Amino acid sequence: MQKKRKSPRHDTIFYLQVFSLPDRSPIARMTDISVGGVMLLSSTSFSLNQPFKAAIALPPGGISGKDELECTITPRWERTDENPELVLTGCTMEIPADYEPALNEMISRYGFSSGHTDFRRLFEEHLHNPSSEDR
Repeated sequence: MQKKRKSPRHDTIFYLQVFSLPDRSPIARMTDISVGGVMLLSSTSFSLNQPFKAAIALPPGGISGKDELECTITPRWERTDENPELVLTGCTMEIPADYEPALNEMISRYGFSSGHTDFRRLFEEHLHNPSSEDR
């Protein structure tokens, strides 16, 4: 996936709520974001390659004068999460130009890039293969 991505993905310290527009139904949580995409965690699947309007709730107090990021999300792929009751969906995302400062500030303030280390996998490996220091 990384080779197809145009900009680096950033995990976020918040799993922000994502709402469908215009009805504002909660549909997912955002797990990571980039300038052109978002990963969603949800209990249901989305129709692949079918764009929809959405809003991502921003942390309390907002960012750059915005309380949410309005966007168009297009689901591109999905897979079952580690929790089999949940689905991860990789999406492209388009935002209006007036939301770009809020997106960039959110990535800067709340995003982190860890080389996309799978911390859950590392933790599970550690539980099954503890080092001698842990014994």
